[in-house]
Amino acid sequence: MTADLTMDADGGLGKSKADLSRVPRNSQVVLEDLSDQSLTAL
Repeated sequence: MTADLTMDADGGLGKSKADLSRVPRNSQVVLEDLSDQSLTAL
């Protein structure tokens, strides 16, 4: 699992999106929630 992160001009997190393309499909559902929570914590 990877993530694309974009920073704002002030150094804060602008946009974030998890990339689950290399994760097996049956595991993606589980990791979607986990990645959402992880990216929110950033």
